[in-house]
Amino acid sequence: QQELDRQILEEQAEQRAREDELKQIEEQTKAEERASMSDRDDLIQNLLAELKESIKNLKLIPDRLDAFRNAYLANKRSQYFALEEFKTSSAVLLDLLQTERDFLDSSESMIETLRSSEIQKYTYLKITGELGETFEIILNNYEIN
Repeated sequence: QQELDRQILEEQAEQRAREDELKQIEEQTKAEERASMSDRDDLIQNLLAELKESIKNLKLIPDRLDAFRNAYLANKRSQYFALEEFKTSSAVLLDLLQTERDFLDSSESMIETLRSSEIQKYTYLKITGELGETFEIILNNYEIN
């Protein structure tokens, strides 16, 4: 009888140990799930923030391009007039060189704005998941058309 009682006690202890282990696994799984959900929420918030920023920047592109295009044209005209004045000896070489420099600066700004606008477009396409379609990339088969 004592042997039977001892066996029953051992089995009960083993059962409690298994139940405790299952509880620990369950708690660990729940904690991992909460962490995963938190990471997912953070990722969603970051993507939304990037998307809002990208949309805001895309909306600003036409105005920025217009401003730099206008500056470019104004500097081009200024460069032309300075050259004409220099030819008639009513302007100094320094003035002519300054208009050349202003023209080059405005050209550089316009090119940089064009580059930035293209980057913004591709950033938006990346965030919205349309970048692969734009370049006709098939990611599942690792093919590039």
